[in-house]
Amino acid sequence: YSMFFRTNREENIYYEWEINCRGETRVILVNRDRKTTIMDWSMNGLIRVGAPQKFSIGIHLNSEKVNLFINDQLLAELNDMRHLSGGFGLGLSSEGSYPITISFSDFRFYKTD
Repeated sequence: YSMFFRTNREENIYYEWEINCRGETRVILVNRDRKTTIMDWSMNGLIRVGAPQKFSIGIHLNSEKVNLFINDQLLAELNDMRHLSGGFGLGLSSEGSYPITISFSDFRFYKTD
């Protein structure tokens, strides 16, 4: 599963927070098809291995600071000033040959001061 943030479609620049079925997460910056790892794949204990499962994810963006949350618990605090604005998106992909079904519910955006 992926959450894209600070996306700029015209320039093909975005951050991607990925979560896989092995219980790992990572964050990459894509800049014109060049990928830079911001946070490498790591287990965190907040996501179980396997599927199906439910969890909540959240991102708090404030200037260069990026806080990532899973089930209302802070997963990581990152600082990156390379790209500070843009949109949001959701994505999914499957590495296997089995059909995949993912649902998103209670999706909300908040602007904070």
